[in-house]
Amino acid sequence: MKQLIKSKVRQFLIGKKQSFTFTSTKNKAIDFDALKNIEETNLYIHIPFCKSLCPYCPYNRVLFEEKRLERYFLALHKEIDLYSKVIGVAKISSIYIGGGTPTNAIDELKDVIDHIKEKFEFSGDLAIETTVSDINKDTLRKLKDMGVNLLSVGVQSFNDKYLELLGRNYQSEVIENALKDIETFNFNTVNIDLMFALPNQNERELINDLKKAHKLPVDQITTYPLFTFPYSTVGNYLNINKIEMPKFFIRKKHYKLIHNFFKNKNYEMVSV
Repeated sequence: MKQLIKSKVRQFLIGKKQSFTFTSTKNKAIDFDALKNIEETNLYIHIPFCKSLCPYCPYNRVLFEEKRLERYFLALHKEIDLYSKVIGVAKISSIYIGGGTPTNAIDELKDVIDHIKEKFEFSGDLAIETTVSDINKDTLRKLKDMGVNLLSVGVQSFNDKYLELLGRNYQSEVIENALKDIETFNFNTVNIDLMFALPNQNERELINDLKKAHKLPVDQITTYPLFTFPYSTVGNYLNINKIEMPKFFIRKKHYKLIHNFFKNKNYEMVSV
């Protein structure tokens, strides 16, 4: 009954044509015929390598290793050639590089972007994700030289207690220094991610995070609750340590607090 109710609510909110069903493609070949007439598209490039694995992350990622890095990028270049043969010189309107932590492979990425420009007609935004601990002037210079104009930084919290809980290996004071360095490179848009509804997080702590985020030289702030995907490490972590996630009404209260805070600061809402 619970699953039926969830299904009906989803249909009401997003329409009947949308589906949240996940199907395996492990033993299915890619339908290249469906791609042959593409004239314009966007690219997402996934770089799964991280120097430390955050327990809450549900995405495909592995620990950074030089040997894995070399094999992965060899395969990535082969895939660029493969798609080039299928769709020809299609126009690429934007490229988004996510992970993992893409900036762990900053030098290899430059060759990938050059390869894409060689095989396709690329003109548009080039966006990339990174973390505070990966930011330094050398990396930022390489990102600008590569053509990156949209930068997203996973900050998550300014509270050392929650940074430790989330597996971040730096103190909150490092965040401000990193954002100041970013400001000097004049990216078109700088986004930071903030998490809320953290275990035992109170409203005062959340407001402090919002105030600090607002004072930073950033153009966009993305907030999201701590998701407890059953297949992520945090699912096991919470079970082992008997930590309870905030209930729905607390999450709702936090979300309303976030909404009102940024509305009063004249931010424009661009998502749900």
